[in-house]
Amino acid sequence: MLTTTLFDWAIVELVAEDSPHQKRLFLWGLVSKDLLGRFQNGDYVFTSLITAIYPDSRQVITKTNHVYNLVGPGQRVKASGDELEMLRNGYSPGDIELIKS
Repeated sequence: MLTTTLFDWAIVELVAEDSPHQKRLFLWGLVSKDLLGRFQNGDYVFTSLITAIYPDSRQVITKTNHVYNLVGPGQRVKASGDELEMLRNGYSPGDIELIKS
């Protein structure tokens, strides 16, 4: 199976006021290898909704059936709709924390 490998990654939970009990998870990370040829080393990725997380194999599968391998320590962050848009536009979770402070 062709995969994309990410480092410096975060599982992002959308915190939405309209559906506070529904967890919508996305993945943000930096590419170290992309066997599909979509990304270059160091590009950022913000995925579609996560449909499965496999902690033992350190893999995430998204709604579009892309498989992501996770390397190194990651983080789990919560983001508002505005912050989610910032992540889509290339800001990292760390960038957003600096902007908020």
